[in-house]
Amino acid sequence: MKEITYAYLCEDIAIEIFLKNFLVQYSRELTVLPHLSFVEVIDFPIAASNNKQVEKRIREAAIMAFKEYNTDVFFAGLDNESSDVKKSDARIKLMRESLSEKDRTKTVILIPIQCIEHWLLYLKDKRENPSKTKREVFESKERSEVKTKVYGNKNLSKEKRIPVINELTLTMEINWLISRSNSFKHFVGQFSTFVKSVA
Repeated sequence: MKEITYAYLCEDIAIEIFLKNFLVQYSRELTVLPHLSFVEVIDFPIAASNNKQVEKRIREAAIMAFKEYNTDVFFAGLDNESSDVKKSDARIKLMRESLSEKDRTKTVILIPIQCIEHWLLYLKDKRENPSKTKREVFESKERSEVKTKVYGNKNLSKEKRIPVINELTLTMEINWLISRSNSFKHFVGQFSTFVKSVA
């Protein structure tokens, strides 16, 4: 089994949990290499608590991940805070340009339109309505409304959000979510390009 080591810089616990569970599902559902597994670097020292910190620290974190921790891939995750796709694309471009050319090829940036809870709402809707065929677009909905729908309360504590996020993402259907969210499709595309490069 080939191990792919990774480190990440994410703005919050929801993105971290989503990423970790995505990697488990990716190795089961999408990869052409069934012997591929993803191993997190433990105690990676650079952290962030908001999207500005992720943008500011991405270069330093990527350098550390690749040089000091010898990781295979580095993830940066942050919310877009807006439904503007052009803004998301511009942020990804600026963040990628801040990296060295070598680090750029091994860095994957995860930016959900508005916030990660929009991806979670798709997953929740699928779970609650498994036979529904109508394609709904949640990414235009207000963040506070989406967080309330996902958690039951937009101000739910971090400790109470964690099991909800885990429940929704542990068995996520990646191909289905790709068909619903363009920002998720873009993230998976970046990551699949990386996987092909190490195959």
